[in-house]
Amino acid sequence: MDLVWFLSVVLLLLVNQVKQVRTQSIDGFDDVVPLSDMDILTETNPLVTDDGEPLVEGDMVLPVSDNEDENTVDDELKPRKGVLNILSLWPSGRVAYNFHSSVNRDTRTKIRLAMDEWENRTCLRFHETLIDFNYLRFRTDKGGCWSLVGRQNRLFSGQDVSIGPGCDRVRVIVHEIGHAIGMFHEQSRIDRDGYVTILWQNIPSGMTSQFSTNMDYPRGVEYDYTSIMHYSSQVLYIFFYNLCYSL
Repeated sequence: MDLVWFLSVVLLLLVNQVKQVRTQSIDGFDDVVPLSDMDILTETNPLVTDDGEPLVEGDMVLPVSDNEDENTVDDELKPRKGVLNILSLWPSGRVAYNFHSSVNRDTRTKIRLAMDEWENRTCLRFHETLIDFNYLRFRTDKGGCWSLVGRQNRLFSGQDVSIGPGCDRVRVIVHEIGHAIGMFHEQSRIDRDGYVTILWQNIPSGMTSQFSTNMDYPRGVEYDYTSIMHYSSQVLYIFFYNLCYSL
């Protein structure tokens, strides 16, 4: 009887210890497991920029054409997802840029590291300048991580690439530079339906344009789930509610 009582007490103590460990792990989860790089795009990004521009697919700003109706967001986004014309490309692969006064030294270093990633893997070359016909302006004083898609013909005025609070991670910056040089998200490729399944019935009213494919043909390049321009399945679920891999 004494042995049974002793074993019962030991078992009770062990159970209490397990409960304490589990409670500590849950309570400290946010401190121990940080947001992933791509989670930043959904956890910190607003729906519109500080200037009132709607963010498409979480982090892209597409310019409004003269014939668009700006009163309906869903209608206005769909025609803005067309192919980039030759004027949206950076001539000879040379991209001019500068830093807004809000960018500190540490973030400048990370931005340059992100540029190195592109230079090491492509023919692109970035050069810092005070002003140019067209150039990128990195800044950290606006909310969210976002960029316009492709080179905009804003002579001598530059185009913003926002690396807002919480966005100063090299992979996030590499992703935003991808938009600035003219790349859409991988999951928005015109052939994406052969690789992912969109559950249209789960999409909130007025948000269907966020799932439209763009007119950027893959040019023989295979679909890449690991692309820096592809949201993770978790991010897509959190932000879009409804994307799942069709494997």
